[in-house]
Amino acid sequence: MMEEELGEALEDRINPDLFFTMNWSHCNNYVAKRYINHETGKEVYFSDIEMQMSAKRFSKLFNLHMPPKAVDFLHAFVIELQRDGETVFFCVERAIERGAYVKHNNNAGNLVGDLHRATPNAFSRFTFKESGGTCMVVDIQGVDDIYTDPQIHSVKGDDFGDGARWPPLPPLACSHLPHSIPLRQSRPERHGALFLHLGL
Repeated sequence: MMEEELGEALEDRINPDLFFTMNWSHCNNYVAKRYINHETGKEVYFSDIEMQMSAKRFSKLFNLHMPPKAVDFLHAFVIELQRDGETVFFCVERAIERGAYVKHNNNAGNLVGDLHRATPNAFSRFTFKESGGTCMVVDIQGVDDIYTDPQIHSVKGDDFGDGARWPPLPPLACSHLPHSIPLRQSRPERHGALFLHLGL
């Protein structure tokens, strides 16, 4: 295909009228989040995404143990835009538009609210054990067991920005849940039954 024909073909595909005529009811909505402090550097945005994707990796390891309720974190990414001659960054993820948004534990790993579900807190404890005590995913929040905006505390303290400072060990890491939660074993098919008494 000659260059001119290719250009015409692309013009047909990138038809601005399509934006106004397509059926948007089948498309996902996304949320773009920007820090209130507009001086926040791009490394903070990328650190937030790295943190969420690290939590997502832990969720996959957790789910290998076949808990009654699997957990997941939204896939997230950074976009860079030009606005009034300025480069701005946003963290973006798919919007969860149905269900009640609940915060299960906070930045210090303490339980939040009156309803204490075992699954989110078992997941936090799992990350502490799975990492060999080097980090813990806390600030678990989302709809059902689809989570977003976690915080990861680490012994190193600067892995994931300013929020990653290691606090005193959260209560849920050591006392809230039974120590029989299956951790770091090689046969995940044996673990499902061990979750049953936790009300996951």
